[in-house]
Amino acid sequence: MVDTLNEFNLRPSSENGNARLYALIAEPALHREILLAQTFEQNCEFIRYQIQEGKTLPGWTIEKDNSLRFKGKVFVPNIGTLREGVLREAHHSNFAVHPGGTKIYHDLRRTYWWEGMKKDVAQFVSTCLVCQQVKAEH
Repeated sequence: MVDTLNEFNLRPSSENGNARLYALIAEPALHREILLAQTFEQNCEFIRYQIQEGKTLPGWTIEKDNSLRFKGKVFVPNIGTLREGVLREAHHSNFAVHPGGTKIYHDLRRTYWWEGMKKDVAQFVSTCLVCQQVKAEH
């Protein structure tokens, strides 16, 4: 039972003989994957090192959650299928309903950044089979 509680980062406490659970923190899995990828990507480590050494890199910051950001946006490293996962989440989620490239790009650029993101978004949407079958060309 305690192992299960630890898996969810729950901390049991006892007051007056009554057990209580608290401190459940919800964190998007995608954000956790991005932070983990930033620790393995060489360019991220180089940028992080430069900032920690006091060098000025215009636009780059390290936030409280230890995420590397460019102009306030989470930097998504090019590791594995991480960028594709971000695009898939934005395009295929139940709330998104297969939006076009412009809509996805504007939505993503509020939170994420990587070099060539606009081109990657356009390419991703152009290969979506559902969009090709359903949306008519104008």
